[in-house]
Amino acid sequence: MYDALIVVNGEIPHPKFWKDIPYRTLICTDGAAKSLSDFAIMPDIIIGDMDSISVGTHFSTVEAIQKHFPLSKVLIISEQLSTDFEKALNFAKENNLHNVICLGALGKSADHSIHNLSMLNRYKKVMNLMLMHTFEQSRQWVFLLQENTCITTQKGETLSLFSFENATLSTKGLKWELENTTISHSGQTAIRNMTVDEKIEIKCIGNCLCFLTSDTPPILTNSPD
Repeated sequence: MYDALIVVNGEIPHPKFWKDIPYRTLICTDGAAKSLSDFAIMPDIIIGDMDSISVGTHFSTVEAIQKHFPLSKVLIISEQLSTDFEKALNFAKENNLHNVICLGALGKSADHSIHNLSMLNRYKKVMNLMLMHTFEQSRQWVFLLQENTCITTQKGETLSLFSFENATLSTKGLKWELENTTISHSGQTAIRNMTVDEKIEIKCIGNCLCFLTSDTPPILTNSPD
């Protein structure tokens, strides 16, 4: 059970891709409110600076949003030093929502996508954050590796690793294993590997993102040293 599901105004997947994800609180940024309305979904919290409200629609004012979402709490945070995604993450942190999955963080604007990926590293000390992205009929899960990570998933899934700077990796359970291999965005990469076991163990020194294509959310635990 996730503490919160955060919906951001990127490429928001159709609910058929996330209706089976259990969560306690649904948070959306103001720009994502219209998409949730189109899906007939009522968020618990709508948060942002409200600069993404659609002019000329029934979301043209804060009052109109509140009227359309009578059961939602609308939080206006006008400061411009953080994105609406950061505002949602800060709200989750302040309300002890530590286990968080996010939709719509990727897609549309490339700069927002790259910035949102960096949030996984920025918030790693205060929450377990996972992004879900869809392409074609597949679901891809994006998360930051810990020093020792055990990933429970299915065999035959596509797994890619991407380092922010440099990361040294050792793996167990992949088709092409890594043994004290250093990867970086400007050197050796580790893209499009494949799982050959249901439990993947990865030892990581450094900051590294994992991209896993799977029908079901991966289960992440600390692997034995």
